[in-house]
Amino acid sequence: MGRGTTLVQASLMGRKAARNDVNPPSRSLARPRLRAVSLSQVLSQLRQIDWGAGRVVDKDLLVFYSQKTLAQITALRNWLDKIASIGDDVDPVIDWIRMVALNRFTGHSSGFFSVYTLPPNQAVSVQSQLKINEKRNQTPPDGDISRVILKKHKHSLLTVSPNRRPNFDLRPI
Repeated sequence: MGRGTTLVQASLMGRKAARNDVNPPSRSLARPRLRAVSLSQVLSQLRQIDWGAGRVVDKDLLVFYSQKTLAQITALRNWLDKIASIGDDVDPVIDWIRMVALNRFTGHSSGFFSVYTLPPNQAVSVQSQLKINEKRNQTPPDGDISRVILKKHKHSLLTVSPNRRPNFDLRPI
């Protein structure tokens, strides 16, 4: 199933689609794309996060993120852990925010939480990122997680009726 693009497209075209993936995040990457949420709903939820409550736990990750950005990522993770389960009745707005965040951890543009890394889906070790940072003479900039999520929301929300139900079952099989 991967990131679910084929599954989502099939459903949007009214086809019956089946899925299979041993990777649990696959469901979190596909399901939100079929349940429309508004910018105001996303903004309302993001305003409920205490962005200053996050703490840097793994200092090795500072090769990817500034201390401020990593603390915000931790605050987001803690908020998601507190209010959102991964069950079948996930709030569509929470589901959307989780999906966008999962897609924004590392990348090669300012639209990601990290400093420049390799393109998406190409994992980089801490040692490899140190070399990339040195070669590019870069340090992780302070980011604004909420701004990145809102920006991505504006660019990637599919125009789907809020009442539309996916034409596939995303429960574990």
